[in-house]
This record gives sequence, structure tokens and C-alpha cells, in this order.
Amino acid sequence: MNKLLLIIPFLILASTYYVFRSDGLLMDSTTEDSYLEPDTNPGCANVTFTQWKKCMYEANIPKCDSLPENQRSGCYGASYLATQQMWPSVPTSTCACTQFWKYYERASANDPIDQNGYYHKCFSKVFLIRDAQSDNFYYNKIYAPQYLTCAGLKKY
Repeated sequence: MNKLLLIIPFLILASTYYVFRSDGLLMDSTTEDSYLEPDTNPGCANVTFTQWKKCMYEANIPKCDSLPENQRSGCYGASYLATQQMWPSVPTSTCACTQFWKYYERASANDPIDQNGYYHKCFSKVFLIRDAQSDNFYYNKIYAPQYLTCAGLKKY
């Protein structure tokens, strides 16, 4: 019985390490080649935070609440699915997205948005794009303009 009490904490520790990397970030469940934009020279490489924010402001990006009430649920659903992968406060956020938002918090206005490829690896992830595309309004009017077009990435 005493051996079992010693083994249980070890198993908990080992399983925790398997789920979390040593830097405390949730491991991505997809492979490195699961991006829509190729790694070589992504369009966002030279876009600064100032350019990105200015583009979003000028694009006048709507919200799901802009839709008639009976059409909002699909937009909210797609937004929820996308948010689960890209916001660092959500446990299922990808490593690249978590790293991007950490960088965002300390970056200067004229810094490039794609330091270490975090932006590209976050927002052009196949599974994130797929979830965003689950609602046409959300993808075409909110996600793609804000996270792809304004960042210099292609819209798919």
C-alpha cells in the first residue's frame, strides 16, 4: 500500500509534464506543417503593430452583435471555437498564440507583429481557420480582415 502512495504522485507529475511543457504552456496537438500560410516569408513578417491596428480601425470590423438576433448564434459559435485556440487565458490556446499575446503585451508600436513566427503560427493554423470558417459572417467579416488581411496574410 505504501508503494502505491509513492507511485500515484509520480504518475500525476509525469502526466502533468506530458500535457504541459517545461515552460508551462499547453502543448499544441497539431503538427508544425498544419499552417495555411507557408513558413517561408509569410506576409506578416514586416507588418508592425501600428500598421496592423490602423488597418483594423480602417476596416471598421463588425461584431457578431451587428447581425440580426436570429443570425447571431452561428457567429458566436465560430467566435467561441476560434477563441478557444487563440486567447492565452483559455487553457486550450496554442503555444504560438500564447507566445504571440505575451509578446504583444510588451511590444512597441513599431515592432513587427510576427516575432519568432508566433503571429503566423497562431493565426494561420489550419484548425483555427477551420473553426473560424464554421460561420461565413464571422470568418469573412471579423476573423479574416482582423487576423489575416490586416496582418498581410492570405485569406483562405
